[in-house]
Amino acid sequence: MNQPMRVVIASRTYAAPIEDLWDALTNRARLARWFRPVVGRLRIGGRYRFRGYARGHIVLCEPPRVLAVTWRLAGSLSWVTVTLERNPKGGTTLELEHVTPARDHWKQLGAGRVGVGWDHAMDGLARHLREGSRTIPAHVAA
Repeated sequence: MNQPMRVVIASRTYAAPIEDLWDALTNRARLARWFRPVVGRLRIGGRYRFRGYARGHIVLCEPPRVLAVTWRLAGSLSWVTVTLERNPKGGTTLELEHVTPARDHWKQLGAGRVGVGWDHAMDGLARHLREGSRTIPAHVAA
C-alpha cells in the first residue's frame, strides 16, 4: 500500500561560516547545547537517539553540506535532510526538508505537525551561534 507523504521545508540564513554551522549540527557537545543530548554511532549507517525524543539512522553525511537521517518519533517514521550552502550575501543558508506520512495528525495540524518544532530548533541554533556555550534549551536545563 502506498502511503501519501507530505514535505515541509524550512530555510534560514545564519551569520556563521559553513564549517561552524556544520559543527553545531554534528558535534555531540554542541548539539546538547542548542537541541538535545544525542547518543549513538554518528556515522553513515549508524543509529542515533536524542534523549527523550527522536531516534533513527544516519543515511547520508557529506561534510560540510548534507546530512540525511531517518526520524522516528511518536511511532511515525519520516525522513529529514539538512543542506548547507554558503550565502552569496554572507553567512550560510540551512535548508531542512522533512518528509512525513500524511496521517490523521497531519490532517489535524497540517505543516504545523512538524514545522513548529523545527522553527523552535532553528531559533535555538541561532542563539547558540550567537552566544556559544551559554545557550542551553529549557528542556535540557530542567
